[in-house]
Amino acid sequence: GFVPGNGKAPKHRTPVVFMVTNSCPINENRVWCGQSGKPGTNRVNDHGYEAHFDLQNNKGQVLNGLGWDNAEVTLPAACAVAEQKCHRNSQGVRVYNGKKCASTTRYNDGHRGSCGCGPSNSDTPFDWNLSKYVTAPNQMYYDNGGYSSWCGRNCGKCVKLTPT
Repeated sequence: GFVPGNGKAPKHRTPVVFMVTNSCPINENRVWCGQSGKPGTNRVNDHGYEAHFDLQNNKGQVLNGLGWDNAEVTLPAACAVAEQKCHRNSQGVRVYNGKKCASTTRYNDGHRGSCGCGPSNSDTPFDWNLSKYVTAPNQMYYDNGGYSSWCGRNCGKCVKLTPT
């Protein structure tokens, strides 16, 4: 699935593992990344998702490789047919088959990112941080509801995202 007007249905629904290497910038992307607080508190972004993952697309690996154009994903994995499948529950949080959903967008960033994935003497990232599957989740998932802007608690951890 996808948020109508903000993407299209993904080519496949195979789960993909992404590594957390950055934080989604709240001030520059409040519509998608504006949630705060600990996971499970039902605080949502403007589109009704508790979680959001900005997916690094510097080498086209997300849009061209996976065919994901702001795909809707579930946490944990689930499969479904195209369209927006995640609907708001009674708390206003988007879910699909009882599983919380997350929104995704793409970003292109040539910097080390807030997890510091690159040589310590420059702002240049390691090549894999530009060409592999890495993500900058909202603060709620980047730092488990904390307020760290550098090296959040989930830096280097992986998350499996499955389009609905």
